[in-house]
Amino acid sequence: QAVTGPALQFYDAVTRWPGSVHDNRIFENSRVMRRYENKEVPGTLLGDQGYACLPYLMTPLRNPQTSAQKGN
Repeated sequence: QAVTGPALQFYDAVTRWPGSVHDNRIFENSRVMRRYENKEVPGTLLGDQGYACLPYLMTPLRNPQTSAQKGN
């Protein structure tokens, strides 16, 4: 798992989970999640469908129905 900023600088990287560990499990055990949970850092993270949608982590909508949802 890697977290980068708007200029593609690395803020955090997690490499300790070998093999096929689910993305969300890695995130739940990361320093980044703890920092966001404790409101130590501003902003919003963008993740793929492998992550849970959280107040500070935007993920794609599952099964979008309306045209507005499909556009997002």
